[in-house]
Amino acid sequence: MKIRDVDYEILAWPELDPPFWMSLLPVNRPHELIVKISTDEGIVGIGHTDQIPGVYRVDTHGRLQAGNASRILPDLLAPILMGRDPTDIEALWNDMFGVTYKKHWNRYGWSRGQIMAVIAACDMALWDIRSEEAGQPVFRLPWWLQDVCALLHGRRLLPRGQVHRPLEKRNDCFQETGLYRRENESRGRIAGR
Repeated sequence: MKIRDVDYEILAWPELDPPFWMSLLPVNRPHELIVKISTDEGIVGIGHTDQIPGVYRVDTHGRLQAGNASRILPDLLAPILMGRDPTDIEALWNDMFGVTYKKHWNRYGWSRGQIMAVIAACDMALWDIRSEEAGQPVFRLPWWLQDVCALLHGRRLLPRGQVHRPLEKRNDCFQETGLYRRENESRGRIAGR
């Protein structure tokens, strides 16, 4: 399976009066950048990020136009993703993150924060593809569980398909770390508490 297309869409809502504050900035017009990554097998992964400064602008007639930051995906990240295996998420993430150390991106007026927000949306879309391919939600993917268990135990990660002997049963990890919820426990309780 290979990545065939990388596309985006900007969603913006009407202005808020008064604006509300999110972390460090006021939001006067909520907006999201939707990332769509398509494969040659017809699977489409969707990711999103919101409130990126500069992702849109308002023209002189009051219409929304794509802003400078909306070009991060097609100009900077899409060339890294195109033609690659979408299930090799770690390698793709490392390559996308690698551009934040190069100096050429800042000549377009992008900030590292804007780039990281778009990388996060791409990462989400790639996990969506992997989930669709497996026919399961992300939290049930066995290789994800293996990696989490290995990290929680401070063990070296093994290639997909290989499992640490003490973790052959997936519930072992959760029981050892306190993240496991027994089937007879109340669904309203937080696991391990």
